[in-house]
Amino acid sequence: MRPLPRIVHALVILTAVALLGAVLCFAIGVVALRFDFSQSSGLAIAYLTLAIALLVALVAGIWTKAPYRVAVPVIALSALIIFVLARDESSPPPGPVVAPLEPTGSQSFAAYRWFLREDAQSRLKEISQATPLVDPFPSDAKAWPAFVLARHAAVREGWEQDKLGREWIDAMAAHAPSGMYPGAGLEGPVLNYAAIRRSAELRWAYAYVRMQEMQPDAAVRLLVPFLRAQYHLQRGASTLVNEMVALACVKLTYEHLEALLKSGLVSAQARAELAIVLREAPGPALILHQAFLGESVFARESFGRADHDPAYLVQMMAAAGELKVPPSAWIIPLFVNVHRTERIYQKFIREVSERAEARQLESLSAFVKQTPWTWKNPLGSRLPVMAAPAFEKAIAYTWTAEDRRIALLQSLDHPASS
Repeated sequence: MRPLPRIVHALVILTAVALLGAVLCFAIGVVALRFDFSQSSGLAIAYLTLAIALLVALVAGIWTKAPYRVAVPVIALSALIIFVLARDESSPPPGPVVAPLEPTGSQSFAAYRWFLREDAQSRLKEISQATPLVDPFPSDAKAWPAFVLARHAAVREGWEQDKLGREWIDAMAAHAPSGMYPGAGLEGPVLNYAAIRRSAELRWAYAYVRMQEMQPDAAVRLLVPFLRAQYHLQRGASTLVNEMVALACVKLTYEHLEALLKSGLVSAQARAELAIVLREAPGPALILHQAFLGESVFARESFGRADHDPAYLVQMMAAAGELKVPPSAWIIPLFVNVHRTERIYQKFIREVSERAEARQLESLSAFVKQTPWTWKNPLGSRLPVMAAPAFEKAIAYTWTAEDRRIALLQSLDHPASS
């Protein structure tokens, strides 16, 4: 065989082996995903074995002058499979509609930004980085009275030093948002939960100090503006993470209020004031609707970026930890069709939101389990399954907090049962 035909033949064999290798690589990845061994060393061994086999096939095909009648059909069939697998929908689904939004110049939005990470108006740098005056607080609310009793002076000093936290609660409590806070999305706002939790702990602890000083009404009234501030945050929060930050503070506050009320020393007037603020709480349906609307906005921006930056899509897959694929970006579209995946995921978010708002938790689990396996868009079609556990926890936590609020209100209506 003369040099030019030999070069052409070698290129044809190389193309056949490369395309066939892509199909087989995809098949190995899908099998690993299907049988849940995508994180095992077996997957790496499988890919290594495939690479060696393809190298041997390439050398053998060129050396033995494999006929075109074998190579060309392999090229055609492999190319057709790759085309079908990689072919995506022509455009992404319509984006979510978020309205109304809180005006960026409002006092509520300004206060909200104080405890955001990486925000131009964040005041987190004002928080002292010195060693905390109070030891880590107990996780069990029942242990707080004894814990605080042994640390009265440290709690009082910590409370007095938490000027930013007290100022933030006062500002958030004074200004209710008229809509969702703007900024949800890929680079959206994230509250600093550690800073908020630390300030909340000092407030809860100081409430026990006031109770132990025989000031039960003052103890309860310390937590009234805190609850109102967190309710306002829930009404404005535009991400699931921020909703959960506020919800965690609310639920723990209910626990401490239950402990304070059991003393039987709180006056009827203070109980009435607490009942008023408890009735101001946004319902779980509103909280969950806004949280999942924020998730929808985040998804739209994430997929929009992935549509133009394959490397970002690789990072998303690696972060998900569901499937290890070869680092070559060209093979990623075989596993995830960006537009098709976004349509599936946005539909999933809408259906989860509807079920969550109606407290249909069992139907949500059944819905997720019914998600079928497919060879087309295999990883993208599993995205709802990957997201479901975190969503289920958030939904259950939201409704559990609501149950606690209702029980607390009932105890206020019937003091003898407190």
